[in-house]
Amino acid sequence: MSKITYTDKQFLDENSYIPAINKVQDTDMNEIKQVVNANDDTLAGLLQPLEKITLNMSATQEFGSGLNWYYVNQLDTIKRQTGTAFTIGTVTPSGSGTTMSGVKIPTGISKVNVSGMIYMQNNNNSSAMYLLGCIYKVSSDGTTATSITASLVADIPAGDYASFAMVPQEIDVEEGDVIGFRIYKETTAGLANVLSNVDRTFLTVEEVR
Repeated sequence: MSKITYTDKQFLDENSYIPAINKVQDTDMNEIKQVVNANDDTLAGLLQPLEKITLNMSATQEFGSGLNWYYVNQLDTIKRQTGTAFTIGTVTPSGSGTTMSGVKIPTGISKVNVSGMIYMQNNNNSSAMYLLGCIYKVSSDGTTATSITASLVADIPAGDYASFAMVPQEIDVEEGDVIGFRIYKETTAGLANVLSNVDRTFLTVEEVR
């Protein structure tokens, strides 16, 4: 589409004796121009591609032997991206003492779709392990945090692998929020790894309009 570019019309002779329904007036032409141009602006915005980013792990991350929540801080490599608004960010959730990396929300985006996959290994050589993975949203100052979507894999044999699928979910966001991964290891024994396999560990965040 294109906009109407003529200068707003002004009447020369109102011809008041002719009913409005039987003539075209300056106000009619100017209203048509206003509506068409407004629709052109709206359509131009809708045709802009949605901002989208997918992150991978830059390295395998190992979690300790304690029963605890752990934040993934190696989710910091861009696999693919549409647009430039989303960036990689880090945040320290209150009380955690550790950082979480992920997608940083820019100005002007208030709603996104999130999805992903976490590929893990039970690095304990002697017993099975229960692991929980979730997409996690943390405010820019670290004080507000929300688990978005979670996946539990139970009884992973010693030395074996498991994938956590995070189904797409639409969420509200604010500027500066960081979206990443959080892991819960439900055993005090052994280690667990989030693996940097580019096809199996990823987080995707897409703008919603």
